[in-house]
Amino acid sequence: MSNATSSSSSPSFRLRRPVVALVVLALVLVAGWTGWSIWSVQGDLTRAESSAKAVQRALIAGDGTTASNHLQEFQEQADAAKGRVGGPTWSVLSHLPWAGQSFRAIRTVAQVAPDLGRDGLAPLVSSAGAVDSGSFTPRDGRVPIDRLPVLQEPVAQAAQAFTKADRRIDASAPQGGPGRVHTAYSRLARLLDQGRQALAAADDAVRLLPDMLGAKGTRHYVLAFENNGEIRASGGFPGSLAMITAKDGRISLDRQVPAADFGEFKKPVLPQSEAEKAIYDRQIATYIGDTNFTPEFPRTAQLIRAMWQAKQPEKLDGVIALDVVTLGYLLESTGPVPGPDGPVTADNVVDKLIYQANLRYQDTNQQNAYYAKVTKAVFNALTDGVKSPSKLLGGLARGAREGRVKVASFHDNERAVLDQTQVAGQLPPTDTKTPYLGVYFNDATGSKLSYFLRADTSVESIGCTNGRQTFDGRLTLRYLSPADPANVPKTVTGSGAYGTKVGDQLVLVRFYGAASGTLTYTLDDGTRWWAWVQLAGLALLALVAAPSVRRRPELAPRRIAGGDR
Repeated sequence: MSNATSSSSSPSFRLRRPVVALVVLALVLVAGWTGWSIWSVQGDLTRAESSAKAVQRALIAGDGTTASNHLQEFQEQADAAKGRVGGPTWSVLSHLPWAGQSFRAIRTVAQVAPDLGRDGLAPLVSSAGAVDSGSFTPRDGRVPIDRLPVLQEPVAQAAQAFTKADRRIDASAPQGGPGRVHTAYSRLARLLDQGRQALAAADDAVRLLPDMLGAKGTRHYVLAFENNGEIRASGGFPGSLAMITAKDGRISLDRQVPAADFGEFKKPVLPQSEAEKAIYDRQIATYIGDTNFTPEFPRTAQLIRAMWQAKQPEKLDGVIALDVVTLGYLLESTGPVPGPDGPVTADNVVDKLIYQANLRYQDTNQQNAYYAKVTKAVFNALTDGVKSPSKLLGGLARGAREGRVKVASFHDNERAVLDQTQVAGQLPPTDTKTPYLGVYFNDATGSKLSYFLRADTSVESIGCTNGRQTFDGRLTLRYLSPADPANVPKTVTGSGAYGTKVGDQLVLVRFYGAASGTLTYTLDDGTRWWAWVQLAGLALLALVAAPSVRRRPELAPRRIAGGDR
């Protein structure tokens, strides 16, 4: 019986082994094919991302030929990625549990990319030649606003293509999945969103600029130069203001007025809400240098207009603000300009205006005269000395993207358009469904020590429960103080008149979030990590010195006072 059973089961076993082997082989091949397909699509999209960045760099540099070549590379890589995700492999991957949403997101990116190249990037590259030919460059103080309509169609087409693609990709955003896939998606989505914002701003600018530059009559604007050495919520202390007049595209800087010339108003120039008074007191509405304590630039513009029109003859059409860092971006398009102490360049303008001027000139009037000369030189270069129109536009776009350029118009139709852009400097409405977190700084030292202030912020979403999203954030402030503050002029350190020790900084930090949100926080002044370093050092010293201590009683450890270092 035993032998019969053994002989009858043996053939069946021998037959099953090849079947199992074939199944395993098939699974290995499927897994290998799937892995290769995923790897190939990621490779195509990564190369496409590099080509898109190369197109951007070439456009900024004014190199239309290089931009066209990289655009062709982008299109080939995007078409290849789209072709790979059209088969059954990605259909199966897109329906997998957990990981499926990430694969669907990447599939959407691959499907959108070719259309983005044809409808978004191609119009920009085709119009690059016209921009870099100098047809739209200011000459003799005049912007050729009559030629701007030529740009409206390609810019609008590109903006629409980026907006459409951004919506599709945003709708497929994954909430989890494989790390590499999720990272690739996030990187591409971020690049696309940056392009969408830049093009939306360009589209608005092309449509608004003719009227704002006086196509239908003379316009008057106050240009506020913000000094980052004394930080404010919207950039820096508006220590110098200039009257800009525009008529039929011709722009002139009529005069400059230091903030100190306005003095302090006896009462607020505009009515204040109870919230504004509670947060900023009356100072924001009585002193022009403090009008941008608030991050809400439309309010700042209203206050500046009221103060300007109370002291100056012009009725304003708008207010523009930009900081010293943006001047550096703009100087990349003009090259060096003459300054009282030598050439002012993109590389040294921040140091010269924010720090060196305060070291060199102890008298406020001398400082103001220095700022006025440099400002006038930069203005003249921008209106009749631009060498690279693409770098000029790129510098403005970068400043706007970083929140360094603000524009307010007092014409309702223009304000309605600007309100949708980043340059409006508006806080979002309190009923928005999109989470918003803002961190803003104001110097309360009365100094220029913000030049030595470094701030690092990071925020990430860590969960969502019952429709409420939770964020975890970290803010790190570092003060890289001068080596010997006592030998630094009071024009930099401040006089201590506002209650802060000379050489120290008092920085007001304000957090803005959803109206129904709550904030919990902990503070670390940096002493905790130093204490741990001290303890670790003492422990190491004890281990090293222990044998010697036993031999030499005079080296026995003594109590160290808490304040010793």
